[in-house]
Amino acid sequence: MYDAVVPGCSFRVVRDREGDLSLLLVNPCNRYSMMSQFSASNSPVGSSFSGIKGVFAITRIRTVLWFYSLDFNEKCPNVGYLLDFLRQVKEKTPARFDRIQYIEQPTARDLKAHRTNVMHEASKLRPVVIDESLTDLENLMLAREMGYTGAALKACKGQTQALLMAAAAQKYKMFLCVQDLTCPGASLIQSAGLAAHIPGVAAIEANARQYFPAANKPWEARFPGVFTIRGGVMNTGILNRPGLSAV
Repeated sequence: MYDAVVPGCSFRVVRDREGDLSLLLVNPCNRYSMMSQFSASNSPVGSSFSGIKGVFAITRIRTVLWFYSLDFNEKCPNVGYLLDFLRQVKEKTPARFDRIQYIEQPTARDLKAHRTNVMHEASKLRPVVIDESLTDLENLMLAREMGYTGAALKACKGQTQALLMAAAAQKYKMFLCVQDLTCPGASLIQSAGLAAHIPGVAAIEANARQYFPAANKPWEARFPGVFTIRGGVMNTGILNRPGLSAV
């Protein structure tokens, strides 16, 4: 059962009341034009596909060229679930499948305890990124061995950690994105700075602009391209001052 998606509203979260499937949907009247993110639980694959169709329906009516990130938040019980889901998307909405930019942490974060969840087949279809699993270089190397082809950098894990993981990922030609773990205000500037200055970063996640908009108010006038998004694009070109560019 899903909440209605009504054109004309701003941000809507669609939840599966039988589980924890949720979709962050965007429609034409948003103040902040967002990329679409899909989050799914370990509900049946058919339910997850039905949910993502809602995102596709909303983004189809915009003129912006949309790309999608699929964040399963470790809820895929196994890689077979992920492959089945991707097969359904490719068969039923091939144009949208082509716009899936990456898949984030589909299965459990403890890679050592779940060595059978290898991503070689899935990563042939789209980059598969570790997020929660990326705690150190050892886990990055283990992820590569298990078929992961990308890494999500987070400022909240520490500036040094993010830079070191970025350097290692670049060495192995891995896909890179920046996740923010709901960074509001000045912390978003640090996160956006990573995305701006690390070569090869393809996308940035910035949830706090929806969840904690009041925390961003003092910063909007100073960094409009970071805190006010148009066409799904964050203008990080304004982050050109020393350090984190926040002062």
